[in-house]
Amino acid sequence: MNLACLPIDFEPTDHKVAPGRGPIVACIIDRNPVLSKCVSASLSAFQPLECHAEEFDPTKISEDVERGDQTVVVFDPAQIDGSARDYLGSIADREDVFSVAYSFDTSNETVNDVLDAGVDCFASKEQDLSILYLAIVTAAYGGRFLCPIIAQKFQRVHSGVVAPSQQQTDPKALLSARELAVLTALASGLSQKQTGFKLDLSDKTVSTYKSRAMRKLNLTDRASLMRFAVAQNLIATASHEMM
Repeated sequence: MNLACLPIDFEPTDHKVAPGRGPIVACIIDRNPVLSKCVSASLSAFQPLECHAEEFDPTKISEDVERGDQTVVVFDPAQIDGSARDYLGSIADREDVFSVAYSFDTSNETVNDVLDAGVDCFASKEQDLSILYLAIVTAAYGGRFLCPIIAQKFQRVHSGVVAPSQQQTDPKALLSARELAVLTALASGLSQKQTGFKLDLSDKTVSTYKSRAMRKLNLTDRASLMRFAVAQNLIATASHEMM
């Protein structure tokens, strides 16, 4: 299988539990039942995935999914009513379940809504199924993944991240070494506690550096942090092929 890009931060992190030796169980939720069944069957042919289609409800994740033992939930944010956070409900707060957005709609509004809901992996339906495969596997290991279409868009939209008077300067130059290290760790998928452990800093110090850095860069939320991280190559977005 040709994999068109590498995931952002594929290394497992412990703020959510990686699947260990067992298969990655993914449920595919889509308004089109034929599509969800075909996608499930196609992806299940590749290890370590076991995929199945779930009934679609535009208002919320079904109770079967909320109580299920799946590792990853794949949904289309363009098909739901309301915000991604409201749709995912308790799934968004579970430590043992990860979410992947899979949609033709890669507009800034949709991507921002998904990122703000805590969904760190987004694959476009315009691209090969190998992209969705990578997104699911990356999500299951607590990593972050943006498909090439979205990553390239984030790089183009970077001009809105810092104030106009600062756009001719490398934005990273505005940060101290510690502030940059903290933002890089957080953008790559580490929790605040993990970042403190990695950099030998207290939670309070990490929070202080994060606040200072985001204020200097005019970053207001998770989505703007991700845009900055992608545009500045703080987290890798590769575009070579794997076999």
